[in-house]
Amino acid sequence: MEPDFNPAHPTFRADPHRWLGWLRERDPVHFSPRLNAWVLTRYDDVRRAATDVSHFSNDTLSVLVGKHAGAMGPRRTEHRIGTNLGMADGAVHTRLRSAIAPFFTPAAIQRLEAGLQHFVDGLLRRAASGGELDLVAGLGRPLAVEAVASGLFGIPEGEREPLFGWAAATTRISDPLLTREERRENFLELTRFADYLDGLIVQRRQQPGDDLLSRIADLDRSGLSHPEVLATCMSIVGGGIDTVSMGISRGILALLDHPEQMELLRENPDLLPGATEEILRFCAPAVFVARVVRTDLELREKTLKAGDVVLYSPAAACRDPEVFSEPDRLDLRREVERGHNLAFGHGAHYCIGAALARLELRVAFRGVLARLPRLELKGPRSSLTYGRNLMSMGIDSLPVVFPPAPLQNIPLP
Repeated sequence: MEPDFNPAHPTFRADPHRWLGWLRERDPVHFSPRLNAWVLTRYDDVRRAATDVSHFSNDTLSVLVGKHAGAMGPRRTEHRIGTNLGMADGAVHTRLRSAIAPFFTPAAIQRLEAGLQHFVDGLLRRAASGGELDLVAGLGRPLAVEAVASGLFGIPEGEREPLFGWAAATTRISDPLLTREERRENFLELTRFADYLDGLIVQRRQQPGDDLLSRIADLDRSGLSHPEVLATCMSIVGGGIDTVSMGISRGILALLDHPEQMELLRENPDLLPGATEEILRFCAPAVFVARVVRTDLELREKTLKAGDVVLYSPAAACRDPEVFSEPDRLDLRREVERGHNLAFGHGAHYCIGAALARLELRVAFRGVLARLPRLELKGPRSSLTYGRNLMSMGIDSLPVVFPPAPLQNIPLP
């Protein structure tokens, strides 16, 4: 590996762990001129950046606005994004999180399992007769959209098509490699998303339902302002659709890369909860998470100045050999404590939708293993293409083949 860390290189998106592992070993607190940011790759440093609110701020949008003024579009979309759960600190973050917390309790998530399993069963049962499927377009994306659009927001089926693109635009806000034109187009896409949500929020105030959107759209009940409702919805869609769909596709790809582990899980479905945790550790969906330095600090003999941007890497932290034995080996029998797994963050900003994401991954893995025997990639591994968002582990398409099966309702285990 060359010593010049280049996250824009095509091989980084295909296998970021080669590059991140090099940094973790040789320069764990690395300043990248290409990103104009500090890159943190050691487990302890990543955990600190995620939890030390006295030194690391979650309010990254204001920095982006300052750095990219004029690239946001004539309607100044950043003001409509406002204060959202993913970019708030302290009391504001606590208030926003409390407003949506009832929809992410274990009991609330458990109520979604049967419906999501039925949805996946239907997708895969229809696909099984054809003998091939794109597991991104045919499973990961529609499952993630279904969980958010139906399970949380009650968005009609006929209005769901743009959601994945809007979710991707939401997660690309912090991508430092976007060109000026790409950033402008991304904010225009967010404007279209905000326009849609504005109308939906007004509709729910007039005709409330039993869903998260109706709850927080009622400003007297939720204690939120209209911009906060709008921004919170956008952040839920971004994290709940884009990130989860990537976790599903990367997780299945990891199983395809380790066929002996896939067969182990197929033959021992009781391993699924622990196996899901190990898969999340092995291919954490978030490559980088952005923070801004509040006050000067020393970290591993480097000086980070107030206002500096920090990109800490959960993906790198989850493969730190100081914490995980043989971290580059996928072992579905490994016992990974959730408190040690940084795939969904840690501390006050721990992903509120982590339980839902884990449920979706379990449902997807269970369905694939039950419905699609002798699963293989359709083409060579080298033919896969990857998403352009630096912050995440997206795959554009994951085509697989398997022996065709009659179109019938085979019960899931």
